[in-house]
Amino acid sequence: MMNNLFQLLGLIACLSIVQCEFLGGTIFWMFEPSTDEVRLIYRLSWKKGTGPCGPGCNVSDIGTLGSVSSPSLLPLSWNLVTPASSLKVSDVNYVVTSVSIKNNNFAWEHGENRFTVKWSYGDEMKIRFDNIPWILSGNYVKPRLGAMETIIKYGIRADTKRMNASPYVSIPSMIGIPIDCESMVQIPVEDMDGDVIKCRLAMTSECADACTNLPDRTFWIDQTSCSITIYSYPDFGYVQDKLYRLTLVVEDFPRHPTTRGTQTYNITENMSTVPIQLTIHTTNGPCHSTRDTLKFVKSTPPHHVRQSYKPRDYLRKVLVNNTYYLQGSSRVHIRQVSSTS
Repeated sequence: MMNNLFQLLGLIACLSIVQCEFLGGTIFWMFEPSTDEVRLIYRLSWKKGTGPCGPGCNVSDIGTLGSVSSPSLLPLSWNLVTPASSLKVSDVNYVVTSVSIKNNNFAWEHGENRFTVKWSYGDEMKIRFDNIPWILSGNYVKPRLGAMETIIKYGIRADTKRMNASPYVSIPSMIGIPIDCESMVQIPVEDMDGDVIKCRLAMTSECADACTNLPDRTFWIDQTSCSITIYSYPDFGYVQDKLYRLTLVVEDFPRHPTTRGTQTYNITENMSTVPIQLTIHTTNGPCHSTRDTLKFVKSTPPHHVRQSYKPRDYLRKVLVNNTYYLQGSSRVHIRQVSSTS
């Protein structure tokens, strides 16, 4: 009853202060070496100007720390909910890492930040972000409040001789697909322990009142490859230039039976769970067109290349800048893109 009251108050605050504009995000984690601290890294996206980047958000804000002092962002937080009833462990502020150039209804801002939690809570912890004010999407006539969570389990793994680390996801939260088309969205997921990774739809207990709202029976998830095929035909209920929500959970499974602490795991029992939540935008574009296809070209760093990062730079939150080069299939020029993380 009390939790429902808090959700109602959160929705009232959201509607009275600013339109709800969350677009998606993820959180993942690893144990700090030789410590009992867990490092959690989150990536969140909002409609441009409504998140921590703030009003007037533009590309010059990339690399700067945002602010959550606005009345709509100040109440939001990451909380430890297992085993504690609810303990705030971080706000939702972030360093701005990318911003869309356009200023329209589909403009976005994206950021990343981290926090640590000292382990003193037994065998398992759950970190959760509740009352997420999602942007209006699907066939709903009013915004919904969502949630995302990750489960962390303590103990040395027998197969890796170290603590487990969760899978991690790198994908923009706003994904455009052409209307009246069959499209596939590939979720790029990796795992430091080399585990088997699978993706599934989030359950209501994991995404609250703002779960997937793609039209029923119009999409299919390949859990093994973490890809989603979407049939965005108007006859199936899709509308051009409309937004839809996709909430997934990524799980890692050991390749062979193993133990973690005193717990035994077979190949069908997950070691951890992390969320990935996206907004799907149906765009006006020809199906299977190569007109706007982009490809990475020289001198983009090779795939899976690793960049060294000194511990003192991490502690000082020194930014890492990378440059990528993209070329359109029907264009001669090459575009340079910078990324900060």
